Amino acid sequence: MEGDGVREGCNVVSVYNWTGQIPDSLRQNGYNHAENRNDLETQLESHFSKVNGDIKESQSSEIREASSEIRETTSEVREADHEIRESSSDICGAGAEICRLSSEIREIETFISFDVGERFTVLDCTKYKDWYRVRSTYTGKVGLAPASHFVPIKNLSPVVQEAKSTLKIWLHTFKQLFLLRDNEGHERLGEVMEDLISWTTKINSDTLTRVESDDLQKKVINKIDMVNKQFDLEESARDENGLRLDHQNSCVSLYKAHTRNNNRPMTKHGTIGGRAEDPRPASLNHHLHAVLQEVGGATWVEDIVIYAQLFSERKNGFVSERWFVNHSRPKCGGLFLDLGSADLCIDLYLTVTVYRVGRILNSDTSKKSSGGIRSLTQQVGCMYKRPLSAGVCSLHKLFVNERKSFSVSSAATSLEVRLMGCEERDFHHIHEMILKNSNKLAPAQTGPSLLTFSLEPLVGSAESVINKNAVILKESPAIRRLGFPPVIMPGEVRNDLFVRLERGQFGSKPGIAGKNIEVEVGVYNRDGILVDGCVHPAAGGGPVQPAVYYHTAAPHWEETYRLQIPIDLMKAASCHLRLEYRHCSPKDKQEKKLFGFSVLPLMEVNETVIRDGAHDLPVIKCDQAETLHPAFYLANIEHEPDNSKPGKEWVRVNTLLCSTKLTQNLDLMALLKWRDHEDRIPEILGKIMKTGGEEIVKFLQDVLDALFAMFSTEEGNSTAHSGIVFQALLHILSCVQEAKFQQFQTVLDAYIEDHFAAALVYKGLLSCVRHCAEIVPRTEKQDAIRKCFQSLSYVFKLIVSSRQLFAKATGGQNEESFRTEVHLLFNCFNKMLSYNSEMVLPTQVVFLNNLSSIYPSIIKVMPVLDIAKLVSLTLDSLGQDREPYLQRAALGAARAALNSSLWEERKCRSLLLSPAISLVNQHLSRRQELEMCMTLLLDTVQAFMDDPASKVGQPDVCSDGVVKEGRGEGSDWWHDVYYL
Repeated sequence: MEGDGVREGCNVVSVYNWTGQIPDSLRQNGYNHAENRNDLETQLESHFSKVNGDIKESQSSEIREASSEIRETTSEVREADHEIRESSSDICGAGAEICRLSSEIREIETFISFDVGERFTVLDCTKYKDWYRVRSTYTGKVGLAPASHFVPIKNLSPVVQEAKSTLKIWLHTFKQLFLLRDNEGHERLGEVMEDLISWTTKINSDTLTRVESDDLQKKVINKIDMVNKQFDLEESARDENGLRLDHQNSCVSLYKAHTRNNNRPMTKHGTIGGRAEDPRPASLNHHLHAVLQEVGGATWVEDIVIYAQLFSERKNGFVSERWFVNHSRPKCGGLFLDLGSADLCIDLYLTVTVYRVGRILNSDTSKKSSGGIRSLTQQVGCMYKRPLSAGVCSLHKLFVNERKSFSVSSAATSLEVRLMGCEERDFHHIHEMILKNSNKLAPAQTGPSLLTFSLEPLVGSAESVINKNAVILKESPAIRRLGFPPVIMPGEVRNDLFVRLERGQFGSKPGIAGKNIEVEVGVYNRDGILVDGCVHPAAGGGPVQPAVYYHTAAPHWEETYRLQIPIDLMKAASCHLRLEYRHCSPKDKQEKKLFGFSVLPLMEVNETVIRDGAHDLPVIKCDQAETLHPAFYLANIEHEPDNSKPGKEWVRVNTLLCSTKLTQNLDLMALLKWRDHEDRIPEILGKIMKTGGEEIVKFLQDVLDALFAMFSTEEGNSTAHSGIVFQALLHILSCVQEAKFQQFQTVLDAYIEDHFAAALVYKGLLSCVRHCAEIVPRTEKQDAIRKCFQSLSYVFKLIVSSRQLFAKATGGQNEESFRTEVHLLFNCFNKMLSYNSEMVLPTQVVFLNNLSSIYPSIIKVMPVLDIAKLVSLTLDSLGQDREPYLQRAALGAARAALNSSLWEERKCRSLLLSPAISLVNQHLSRRQELEMCMTLLLDTVQAFMDDPASKVGQPDVCSDGVVKEGRGEGSDWWHDVYYL
């Protein structure tokens, strides 16, 4: 039975009743409990009677004879005594037999009866097949019971155990509320208790996935904290994971946990997972899983094409590419990626556009029929995509609850989209007309009239969401965002060029109706060969050609395409977008007639991608397909200026590049090729410092290599551009520290550890940082200096890495020179902190807030004791009677030093404690910053407690309280405690 997870000592619970009767199977196997026990009891009674008879007979007869004859002779007495001893030995033998029989009776197992729900402890699960020897936890009885009547009791999670103990406490409060006639509180607490019981039951049911179980456990924790706070009950101290701390933890740990919990903003759902909750819960990245559930409306003959897209009212435009909703496949789904935080999602709308695929004009016999939907293969003649209807549905309630606070729906929600129709000339902005309730709209008369979608928001990075919901999203295409997501992840590869075909202007003669224009979209190389598979009309597929508008000289398409062209082909083959225009006759037998085309080169001569924005492309007249060759038109297009007017006939397209491999930034390309134009280095670097992080992180390693190549000569001397190169470096480091690009900090760390090769730049970097500290009181432009101090962590990582490379190459030369440079740098820091001026105050605060970030790097190349001395002198340089803002930053710097790796060296502790305690004394005497002072002291006490030396013996202390030198193994630790 051990295969079922039951072991000796395991707790089990009964799931059936049992009366304790002997089963026939045991009787057939020769195990007759009653007969065996009766036989043994009969034998026992016969032995008792025999022994009693022998005792009476032997004692009465032998002793009387011995008594009568004792006076006669001594020899007879001795014989009688010998006979008595023999009788006693017979009595002892009978007693041993009694003990043996009693033991046999005790070894016979009894069968124990029980009811459903009783709990037992398994004593033996291997002696009898399919049977357990158990002991009841209620009565203590021991016996045999069938194994099939029990299930093991699994170990409860800490959250469930906390919920059980909390319910017991709440039960007392529940009774008190009833006695006090507090009906509202009594009812509210009762509902919460029912919810808690229901949730813990689900957690124990083993029917939830790991993610669902974790979410439900967090929900239980949140509910417990919220109710305890509402009813003024004892609040639980929790760790970072939200689990309750027991009282075996130190008082400092419990206090910190309580303080951390009380500082969290409480919402309707309490705190989440032990971490502070954003008042806008999800400042995280959101995604939307959409599934088409039902297509309602009258039956129709022609095929239909359904597109869904997300529209932002705030941006007044679409924020995602189109999704081809394949209505012929049941439960067709798609995943809209990278919507952003919840506050960016509340103004989103799901827009649906429906086209019919058939003839340009409907005949009377093909408008409605009972034949149902037919596929394209059943229709005869030229088929065209024609506008039909559209609908809009707000997603507001998916991200905002009834109290109008941010609350992301945790379950799928069904939303209906009612379709409306309008005239063809207004179809390009029908979604805006629906939002404005235009009177030009009417319910859809043909095709579907109602679409029902199931929408479920998902939170997290795109990769984690797809991995966690792999089964659900297996057949759901990823619908990409038009642009980069709010947070760009390192390693993410995108190479998308979105092209929106907006509108066109085609000439027409007076009195003659416009053409029925069909546009064919394709990407070709310089040889005129079509690049297959790079034009995507929508996520999930769909027709490539845009809609055909009837007799319109100025059609508005407003359809977006995604171009995915291989990077090597994009750069080398002069790929260009070609739009071919054909007139389509309403008559079935007439073929489409080519009358012109337009071309858009996708790469510039300087190897940058065509700029984002609108491009008006002239329509080149052409009536034969043989003339559509790049040799005829590319040369003329390359010589035309970018601002040239397109002429009377033109087509407007709008492009948007979302690529992690290609760029449109000319200055970035000039930086990477700086050796070709060294005279423009200051100009290039000045423009780089105005470039956003999205372009920089694409080529982070190449950009850093170029900057360090400009920073110093091969001999390690500074160049004429070292100063501005350092400013550009600070700009890049600041970009990486922004929230949007903070994931690239790991990329930067990997670059410093594995790819950084500038072994001679450490001198120049130290000199630049020292220069920033020296000019603090002499300049009003403090922004560049603050940017330097904010990036101290990475600047010192680069300095240390460069120094290590130099020491490795030279065998450790110039070691003393390097230490002298660091000491001079800290002297400049101390002098900078000594200035008392409002102008330099923000800069001083920024420096103190980032001082501790250099410790992990600098200890790799300098003794820890030297660094502790430098830090101690820096903290002492502030003096007294400084601004509270600066004093608060100094307390934070002292606390960071005590919590850093410097504290691990025992000889450094007195150096670090001296300025820290001095700052604490100053604030306590003035009763200022009491909370920070208390936190610093508690951190110090906790650090002492965590020290392994605190576990050894205590030293001797003199009567005056001074620790005796050299007494006790833990004397160093007690010296620290006494000093504190």
